Amino acid sequence: MAFPKKRRREIMVDGELYFWVCNFETKRQGSTAIQLASGAGSLVKGMLVGEPTPSTIEKIIRFAKLNGWGHGSATNIELFINACEIEPAICLVPNFKTETSRRCWIYVKSTLEFAKYLLSNEIADLNFVQFEEYLNHNELESAIAELAAIGEKSTNALGFWRRMRDAALKLELESRAERFNETISRLAQ
Repeated sequence: MAFPKKRRREIMVDGELYFWVCNFETKRQGSTAIQLASGAGSLVKGMLVGEPTPSTIEKIIRFAKLNGWGHGSATNIELFINACEIEPAICLVPNFKTETSRRCWIYVKSTLEFAKYLLSNEIADLNFVQFEEYLNHNELESAIAELAAIGEKSTNALGFWRRMRDAALKLELESRAERFNETISRLAQ
């Protein structure tokens, strides 16, 4: 795959030159693709929350190499990256039986990561350890419950609760989504 020169960026990692590009569907969510400058091997494809820095791209490349990506790799590796934080969170996207399931997982995970980002910007010293553990083990319903409990400490995080509602709706958690809607209505008054 040839990256368009206009949007292509270069980065040197461990003595090898890589090309990378980013595309954003919304202001804070998008995707990135990374490939050796020589064109050899497969791609790293990443779903992004936040704008990655060159340092983040370097970490993504190293993470991908640790997970089997490289010169001889014939298959692309797909990652999820939360670049909103000082130390970016990177994880492999699991294999799914259907494209719909894959897209749902990516949407919910990125929506929850962005909700966490919104909350952490409003309130200092929050503990997200349990939420991160649920998220890392793909326990999305438990992650929603944990993040909602943390969000109760917020007094005016309308954007946070909208993201929580959207994630609950995507997972078809209607009663939880309705509770989030009630919180949104109360805060919007």
